[in-house]
Amino acid sequence: MEFLWLPKRSPELNPLEHLWGHGKNAICGNRQYETIDGEVKRFITNITSLTDPEVLCKAAVLSDDFWLNHVLSKDFC
Repeated sequence: MEFLWLPKRSPELNPLEHLWGHGKNAICGNRQYETIDGEVKRFITNITSLTDPEVLCKAAVLSDDFWLNHVLSKDFC
């Protein structure tokens, strides 16, 4: 196990932030919903309908520039 110290408040290093960004653009961007519940339901449906490879791609984990490439196993991606 290796500890990696991350800078505080660095969302660009967090793959989940990229995934959420794609969801926000696809579901929430330039749209107005009648209720927040409807928007949340559609957002969750969108995120959970993605396949594992789609999630990795949208989270930028498959990028050659991904900052943790050196610690990921070749079988992971």
